[in-house]
Amino acid sequence: MSLITALVAVLVLGGAVALMAKQEQDENADAAQDRLYVDTASQFVVNMFSYTQDSIDASVDRFVNSTSGPLAPARHDEPGPKRRKPETALPGHQCQHRGGDQGAALEKVDDLAKRADVLVALRVAVTDLDGNNAPSKPYRLRLTVAEDDNGHMSFYDLKYPNGGN
Repeated sequence: MSLITALVAVLVLGGAVALMAKQEQDENADAAQDRLYVDTASQFVVNMFSYTQDSIDASVDRFVNSTSGPLAPARHDEPGPKRRKPETALPGHQCQHRGGDQGAALEKVDDLAKRADVLVALRVAVTDLDGNNAPSKPYRLRLTVAEDDNGHMSFYDLKYPNGGN
């Protein structure tokens, strides 16, 4: 009888350990997914605010190719030459993100839609072509990052919190 009791106790203990290991594995996977949303949003903002006159076409293409949802239709549907004139909107300037002045945090996750809202704060310095630096400006953005069925992350929406900067 004591042998059966010991065997049952070992089985129960083994089951509890296996259950705890599975829970920890699930928690680690959720944390990694959340970190991926935050890292993707942070990289997007860096890409959006980092350009020079020499690299503006590549920067705009990188931005447009990483969008989906409400951000994508207006940009993806425009013909190439029309959307490739951003230098006319930003004549004579370069924009550089200051990497150390950035923070990002996960606001909410929608597991069914495979989307997450991420708040990102950063400072951006603008330099004219003569090398004169304007004072850096703070920006706060709410980005919605979407994941497709293949695990590819894209930028679904972009908003300034509370309607402002």
